Amino acid sequence: MRKVASVLFLTGCLLGSAYAGERFSFRIQGGWASTIGGEINETLSSRASLIRNAYPVFRGGFDPLRSGTEAGIEAIFHVSSRWALGLGVGRLQGKSRGTAYGGYSDTDWTQLALNPSFSSVIISLSGYSIIPLSSRIRCLAGLGLGYLPTTLSLSEETRIISDRFSGRRPGVLYNQTIEFQASRGLLGFLGSINLEIDLASKLAVFFGARFRSVSGTKWNGDANFKMIENGIPTSESKQDHQSLWIYNYQPQIQGGPKYRLHVLAVEKPPASIYQPWMYSDAHEAKLNLSGVSLGLGIRIKL
Repeated sequence: MRKVASVLFLTGCLLGSAYAGERFSFRIQGGWASTIGGEINETLSSRASLIRNAYPVFRGGFDPLRSGTEAGIEAIFHVSSRWALGLGVGRLQGKSRGTAYGGYSDTDWTQLALNPSFSSVIISLSGYSIIPLSSRIRCLAGLGLGYLPTTLSLSEETRIISDRFSGRRPGVLYNQTIEFQASRGLLGFLGSINLEIDLASKLAVFFGARFRSVSGTKWNGDANFKMIENGIPTSESKQDHQSLWIYNYQPQIQGGPKYRLHVLAVEKPPASIYQPWMYSDAHEAKLNLSGVSLGLGIRIKL
């Protein structure tokens, strides 16, 4: 990080040696962020459809992993009145919450809760074109590279509740929880366009949009499994080096729908030998963080 900052500073000094105007400034910004999510969202939709088609009674569902927040700070070195370089650091976060219920009656049903989330640190190096619109208003268009150390988390809980074996009132027959977390670094392209307005000689406010094109596979991490049956813990374990896989699941050989599901495994899940149509197209899950962030901020001129 220090080497990058030094190169940025020396480059700016060489390019801007003849520029006597504004040199340094800092930008602080934040706002709402959207992400595509990718195959994670496909599995959320498929899990809801699978439960809906398996039981006569269905309610609830899963929200897609699409909305979040982004905030950051950026140091700007002005090469000239029309060009600038920026080195920034920020955080991008997103999460999804949802619970689906499927059953045969109000007292005999299965509950599935899925809560995927991610958290990324954004380290960016960008170049900016400054387009004056008036003496106090300007447009800044930026393009650069980003490195995003990212942590993906997945929480899953399955509960089977029934009154068939527990007397007069429904009881929890089965409860399984899975907690998975994996981290890796992602490289991508960043862009932005902002409208900036001077409020004072050393202070400006801006608002606009930031664009990201970044995604990655190979989510390998640790998983915690816990199972409770009839209120009694029956098993609990931690499994290392688990990978997040996506596969197609087709319950019926002809005419049945296909569902895109996820599974944790050390190696690629094999296709079924006796029912080859049931499991197919297994591959490592892809998380797509590409999207748009809308927000505002301030720029402090030094």
